Amino acid sequence: MPGGDLVASLAVLRDATEKISRAGAIAVVLGGDHTIASADVAGIANHHGHGKISMIHFDAHADTGEEQWGALVGHGTPMRQLINDGYVRGDKFLQLGLRGYWPDNATLNWMRDQGMRSYEMTEIHHRGLKAVLDESFATLTDGCDGVFAFYSLPTRAFELGLGALLVLYPIRAKLIWPGIAAITLASFIFNSRTPFPGIPALLPIFGAAAILISLQKNFILSNPIALKIGDWSYSIYLWHWPLLTIPPLYLQRELGDKEKIIALLICITLSAISYNLVENPIRQMRFPVRDVFISAIAGGLLLSGTAFAINSTNVTTDYSTIKPSIYANGCHQGYAGSHIRKDCIFGDIRANRSIALLGDSHAAQWFPALEIWAKDRGYKLYTFTKSSCPALKIPVKDNGGFKAANCVAFRNEALAEIESIKPELVVLGNFEHYGISKAEYAKVDTYKFKHLLIRDTPWPNRDIPICLTSNQYCDTAIPEKIPYKSAEIFDPIPLLCSTKCPAIVDGLLAYRDQTHITVAMSEHLAGALGAKLDSLVAG
Repeated sequence: MPGGDLVASLAVLRDATEKISRAGAIAVVLGGDHTIASADVAGIANHHGHGKISMIHFDAHADTGEEQWGALVGHGTPMRQLINDGYVRGDKFLQLGLRGYWPDNATLNWMRDQGMRSYEMTEIHHRGLKAVLDESFATLTDGCDGVFAFYSLPTRAFELGLGALLVLYPIRAKLIWPGIAAITLASFIFNSRTPFPGIPALLPIFGAAAILISLQKNFILSNPIALKIGDWSYSIYLWHWPLLTIPPLYLQRELGDKEKIIALLICITLSAISYNLVENPIRQMRFPVRDVFISAIAGGLLLSGTAFAINSTNVTTDYSTIKPSIYANGCHQGYAGSHIRKDCIFGDIRANRSIALLGDSHAAQWFPALEIWAKDRGYKLYTFTKSSCPALKIPVKDNGGFKAANCVAFRNEALAEIESIKPELVVLGNFEHYGISKAEYAKVDTYKFKHLLIRDTPWPNRDIPICLTSNQYCDTAIPEKIPYKSAEIFDPIPLLCSTKCPAIVDGLLAYRDQTHITVAMSEHLAGALGAKLDSLVAG
């Protein structure tokens, strides 16, 4: 740590915890006061994604002060910094054990506005520590990493508990239709953004419980086909996952609706076969207790050995596929909406000099590199990016959720704001495959204000992380160069390609999906892009 330089020391700690997290390990930080929380949590969030981690803070004081004796950095301010900078969401930040004379009313009001939840010692004493911790865990894991939540027993215990209650207390009621309605409704309204398991899971679970306790028979559930599906249900549960996940990995694309139906029919066929030839015969067999015990131990050792072997084969390539932080904090806009956000300011936010970033997601992919440069050089960085909305006035068309009119309105607002803030330089970025010819791209007029146009990165047009796991050829051809009208252009192609454009560049995964470079690659190219920026702004 740099002695006597608090800010530099925190930067070293942030980089260290980020490096540890990227290596797949868990950082344990001992020593120091709460000032260091702003750095070690930031480093972890830089890897997992801003706003994608939950935090629980045990302390007598909230440490959410706006400043401490005139200083913005200190042991009384780190938690506010983490929330203000977007590393942790306020509603995923819990305080346990608050007591004493602080925080004051103004700070408490700020905490409330962020959605923070605080458990004061009086509440913990009254309710009991276990009840508070159980509630805290449920709050922090609701909407967290889906894999963790799905396989975590505490987040799913209520499902098992409800089933056990139905066995212990055989309640009977005529609720079959409400139960069917609840399950049907869940199948239509749940999507990839639904925090599941979580509170929404109660809808289908209570629906299933309502069906199980129903007295009357119903043709929908009691016909011969439904009964057979019920017999095969466990086999269907085992077969459906590989049949729906392995084909997309092999094909390197999502399955179409017809293909999903075919996969479902194959799943039911295999389930019927395995039910009759495997599941039923095993169920009817009788094994000595000693054999079952030895088999369980052997199976556990086999799984543990397999997991250890897989973990031991980790390579040093950075395979992180997180998106730039402006996705998590809402500064990069998706298809919906047509208005810019004026509060998306990064870099040295107190600086008098500024640059701006304008364009679509292929402009947003350069945010990590630009943020590094802006912090190092003392510039504010304004961002105006929206998915499928190019910086240049390239003709775009409605496509599903994307509406061209929203893009035009967003870009016009961004240009008006750029005219108002007058940055020293505007960085432009565009996807170069919007369905128009290269000649049409070249005809598009640029802007009169001083700007740097970044040429598009190569377009693999297939998911590179998936491609690499399948041991296939994953390199991409060098793209054709468009003769833009802009006077200043940054071309990343020589940095990413030689005679071809490989999936791995300098030991780093080059692409996070089928079209965008990774955050790590953007940061890796920050030096080259920064040199170009240095040549364009006044010293």
